[in-house]
Amino acid sequence: MTAFANYDKQLYADCLNSLVIYLENCDGNQWNALRRELESIYKVTPAASYLPVASAACVDFATHWFWRAFPERDTFRTQWLINNRTKLITGACVAIAQGEFIEFEIGNFAA
Repeated sequence: MTAFANYDKQLYADCLNSLVIYLENCDGNQWNALRRELESIYKVTPAASYLPVASAACVDFATHWFWRAFPERDTFRTQWLINNRTKLITGACVAIAQGEFIEFEIGNFAA
């Protein structure tokens, strides 16, 4: 693996982690609304179908907040984010949907 490929892999992991953390904490009201939507999907969707349906439900939320999660700008990183935006949003949506699935499985539902 080249040094750039290794750097790219690490940058992706770091940016994905930053994006997920930002999305979970950026706007409490919108996060709670998304969580309620994921909960309703969990309750009516078979477990095998939950992840793709729930991930799709997260796309607008993640897209809306994406650039606010990365306020610092430099030529390389900004271009890298532009080139990898779709992969990062997809990864974040899957991570959020999976995390909420685990929460719902142990009984942590919205009040």
